[in-house]
Order: sequence, then C-alpha cells, then structure tokens
Amino acid sequence: MKKLMNGAQMKMIDVYSIQEVGIPSLVLMERAALCVTEAVLEKIKKTDKVLCVCGSGNNGADGMAVARQLTERGISAEVYTTAEEGKGTEELNRQRAILQKLGIVFVNDIPAGEYNCIIDAVFGIGLSRTITGRYEQIIAKINAAKDTGSLIVAVDTPSGINAGDGQVMGCAVRADMTVTFGFAKCGLCLYPGRKYAGELCVANAGFADVRTIPEIWEQAAFTMEDTDIAAFFDRPADTNKGSYGKLLIVAGSENMAGAAALSARAAYRTGCGLVKVFTHENNRTVVLTHVPEAVMVTYKDTADIKEKLAGELDWADCVVAGPGLSKSDTAKEIVAEMIAYQPKREKRLPVLLDADALNIIAENRKLLSGIAENEGSSKQYVYTPHMGEAARLSGKSIAQLKETSCESAKELAQKLCGVCVLKDAATVVSDGSRIYINTSGNSGMSTAGAGDTLTGILAGSVLAGRTQKNGKENASYEFFEKICMGVYLHGRAGDAAADRFGNAGMKAMDIADAVANVLKEN
Repeated sequence: MKKLMNGAQMKMIDVYSIQEVGIPSLVLMERAALCVTEAVLEKIKKTDKVLCVCGSGNNGADGMAVARQLTERGISAEVYTTAEEGKGTEELNRQRAILQKLGIVFVNDIPAGEYNCIIDAVFGIGLSRTITGRYEQIIAKINAAKDTGSLIVAVDTPSGINAGDGQVMGCAVRADMTVTFGFAKCGLCLYPGRKYAGELCVANAGFADVRTIPEIWEQAAFTMEDTDIAAFFDRPADTNKGSYGKLLIVAGSENMAGAAALSARAAYRTGCGLVKVFTHENNRTVVLTHVPEAVMVTYKDTADIKEKLAGELDWADCVVAGPGLSKSDTAKEIVAEMIAYQPKREKRLPVLLDADALNIIAENRKLLSGIAENEGSSKQYVYTPHMGEAARLSGKSIAQLKETSCESAKELAQKLCGVCVLKDAATVVSDGSRIYINTSGNSGMSTAGAGDTLTGILAGSVLAGRTQKNGKENASYEFFEKICMGVYLHGRAGDAAADRFGNAGMKAMDIADAVANVLKEN
C-alpha cells in the first residue's frame, strides 16, 4: 500500500521536517531539484535548450535550483520568473542571487518553439485560488509550447491543478511528466489532474519519516500496488475449497443472465471456493454455459422465493445482489428480504449491493433505515454505485460528485452505513472515514458488464484473500482493505485485458478471465 497526500498534509510534513527534525529547507530544496534534474536528463539530449518557468514561491525556487543543476551538467538552461526582484520567498531570493552570480540568463517571455523542454515551477501544492490574468497567460504560453513539441515537466504538481481533489483551478499546465516529492498527491491520482500530470514520478526529496504522526499518516488516503497482490492472495498448501468461502450471487431477472454469469466467473477467477447463483430459471442454461462450475438455485415466480432465499443466505459466507436484477416487484422483494434476514443470522454476512439493488434502495429509503438500525451487519455492507447511481442515492448532481469524489464517497459511506465504492475513471472507496483512490484500470473498461465483473472480484477478495496479514496471525486484513484490493485487482485485470485485446475491443468477460493472469504473474 502507498500513502497519498493532499496539499495541507504535505505542508505539515515539510514543517515537521524543517522545524521539528531540523532538516534545513535549502537541503530539502536541493534534493527536490536534483530529483527533477535527473528525471529531465533522462528525457532530453545534451544539445537541448531548457526554460525553467518559476513563480514567486518555493516551487519557483525549486525551478531555479533545477536551472542551476542543469547548467552545471552542460545543458543550456534559462529562467523566466513571475517574481519581481526581492519580492519572492526567502528561498527564492537566495536561489535567484546564486543564479545571477553564475550568469544564468533570465528571459522576459515564453516563446513557443524556442525551447525543447520547459520546467513548470509556477505554482506548487498550495494553490487555492482560481488562476486568472497574467498567470493564465503564462500557463497558456507553456501549453502553446507543448503544442509545438516542447517537453513539459511539472515540479511537484502541474500549475493550476488542485493537489487535493485534482480539479483545474481555472486553467492548468498540461504536463508530459510530473516529478512530485515524498508522496503521490491525491489530485494527481484523480481526474482531471491525473490526465494533466502525464507520467508521474514520485521522488524521495529527503522528508522526515512521519509514520508515527497520526494526524498525518492515519488521515492520509492510500492506494494499492502490485506488490500487495501476492501477499494478499497467497494460498497455503493445506487448504480446500471451503477455505476460500461460499458466495451467493443474487442476480439476473428473467432472460437477463449475462450479469449473473459475469459476476460468477469473475468470483471464481479471483479464487472463490464455491459460487451459487440465485436467479430466474430461464437463465440456467446461459449461466452454466459460461460458468459450468457454478451451482444453480432458480425460481420461476415469487411463491417460493422467500423460503429459498433464506436457506441460501444461511449457507453463504458472502452475498452479492443486484447485477441484472431489474426493478421488478420480484427484485424488490428479494432485496428487502435480504436486508430483513440479516439480523436473523447468528453471523453477519458481508453483502455487496450493486446495480439494480442500489436503484431499489434509492427509491425505498425504508430499506436503508433497516440497514442503519442493525449496526452489527451494516459494517459489512458494500455499495458499488457508478456516478449516475450515486447521484440518485446522494441527491447530488454527477458534476458535484466528480468535483468532490473523495468527500462524496465518504459522505455516501456514512449515509449508507457501509463501504462505498464510488466508480469512475479513478474509483474512490471510503468506509466513512478512510479514503482509497484507485490507480489501476483504463478507458477500455467503459464497457457493458465491467461493473458485474467488479462485484464478483470484490466478493472473491473478501472470501479468498488471506486473513493473516503478512503472515502474522495477529494482523488480519480488514474488511475495508479487502474491498480496496478487489477494486485494484479489477483495474489490473482491465489493464491485462487491454494489453491483449486493446482498449476498444476488450469485453467484460475478458476482464473476468484476466484476473487469473494477474494473480499468476504476481
């Protein structure tokens, strides 16, 4: 797992490193600049010409230090600064004085086509206002240079991107690469900031270790990475199918078998021990054709649904409900019975609600009240809305949700009394306090059925994932961590499917099958 920071948290880390630990500010600045310099040198030729565009703050000071270091290595580097003489921060004024003594050229314009590489050091992570006027013109010139072939490298964050939520503050630099310091920033992992950042390089700038500071470390968002997969899905030799859980998938209204088949197939590929599909009788052939390993429990009408469902809920270790279920009276009865049955179980079931189950809940708030009143089971509920479903559940517009995805996921988790998986280009997961931002996946996953594969993979992560964290009996993976791992694995499976079939041609079934390859390779 990797921590992600916002602008305020990084400022706390900076202050702690300088004031509490005693690392000089100029030492941190020199290391940060060196990280940018080394990254740039890997991208340019010795004969290339570089312009460092520097603001009046410490981000600008970093840029000036980069100009000096590039000059020391024989690169032609010039500086454009927005700061009048003596008007910048203390660090910027020091860096400026050094450059003037070394004879480094300061220019008064940013002409397109003149520089092979432009370093964007105008604004750092502290930007909190909309960019207008002179700065808007400067950013426009940087982007114009990009359009004529200049390589654009951003220092810490592209100027104009909010480091916390990834929103464009009026206008922003479209970087080819961003070298960010200490930790990846939330705003560089969320869209549109993720797109503006280009290639993201997280560099060690020498900050002090803050893992022992709860107000920083415990409050920070996080993401998963490939190294987490192997430890999570390790399977000891002395196990059997019962070791990896019994999953009940309640999906597929009459003649809507695809969603049920996709969820079941993805669950098996993720390592589930046994999967039952509770669906309409007309779906039997399709489901078994695509998932012959699945056990079928079917119904034809509503007469015996309640009794049948109760028996299967008693059997299951986890239940998925909603894919392809429709909003028929039968579907509404099924969802209501599932929620009502939870308090009757001796052991609470993890319940993953998706698609039509979410729409049914959005239209019947009494069901939500039933979940909230039963606190023991509510902690095991997972909701997986896409932006449209989230809008119906929250009352916010899709635009509002996208602009505040982290806070919106947190608010929905609190409102729904469970874990919210807010699906988007960068999916955000919250349990009402913690935030996970997903960094895997691609645009090819914008295809019918991709959400159905996610529900199966999430269930597989809940059931098949190890209960002993890093081999320690007293350090179990939390339910929330299992859900986050499922989201990450789903994205990685999407990446593997795209590698094989391309973004445009991949299908949901390709994602389901690719899970096995990802687990094998990790």
